[in-house]
Amino acid sequence: TVSLFSDRRKVSLLVQDILYVESNDREVFIHSCNGTLYRNKTPISQWESILGEDFVRTHRAFLVNAEYISEVGNESVNVSDEKIPVSRKYKDEVMRKMKR
Repeated sequence: TVSLFSDRRKVSLLVQDILYVESNDREVFIHSCNGTLYRNKTPISQWESILGEDFVRTHRAFLVNAEYISEVGNESVNVSDEKIPVSRKYKDEVMRKMKR
């Protein structure tokens, strides 16, 4: 379980219920399986260490739960009907993680 503050409310989420984390300037959005969007100020680099091995960084602005990646393309991955970009910097890491 992960606890976070979203819109001044404390929220507890199961890690496996998080689809992906998206960074947008100083705000970070946590996209959950049930479609709920949580807004937070914790930097994406910190989320990377909080969420651990099940998540893969695909882009400087995206951290994706590897369990929910349905398709890996050259420049993107599909997560629950969303196309998440994969940058050149993180491409090798994404491919290595998905082979496991």
